[in-house]
Amino acid sequence: MILHLSEEQFNKKIHPFYDDLLLIANLLLINAADAEEAVREALTIAFRNRTQLRDETKIKEWLHRITGTHCTEKIRLQRRTSPENHSFQTVFDALLSLEPYEIREALVLFVYRKMDFREIAVSLDISEGTLKTRITKALEKWRSYLLAQGITESELAAIAATNSWPLHLES
Repeated sequence: MILHLSEEQFNKKIHPFYDDLLLIANLLLINAADAEEAVREALTIAFRNRTQLRDETKIKEWLHRITGTHCTEKIRLQRRTSPENHSFQTVFDALLSLEPYEIREALVLFVYRKMDFREIAVSLDISEGTLKTRITKALEKWRSYLLAQGITESELAAIAATNSWPLHLES
């Protein structure tokens, strides 16, 4: 049982997933060194929170979620420390808080990393149809949330245009 493993034993058990976790981090973060650091930090978080893993057959998915969430937080922190206007920060924070994780991950790769559908589908190991569904749902949630926060259509359009962000998928 993972709960009773030492840190060294835990690291041996999760070693087969390291490359997958590094791929996720590299997809979400721009800098390879930041990605490696994020994976190390995520694995430390996983070790500390190993009691939260209820089903050990789901360890890979659990590690993916921890890594993706940690990378998202690193992106959020990087954006917060850069001198940008409040509206932009609100828009970007809303992107990084979308749930479930799967739609947030797809939208971050599409909007922030500017990857095309084929690249994202391959990296997430899903079909392009599934990806388009996830991105459509994410864009709808993102837009609804922002409008509910009081960001006007014109502010949203200006921020999207400035950053080359889509507000909806082209048919």
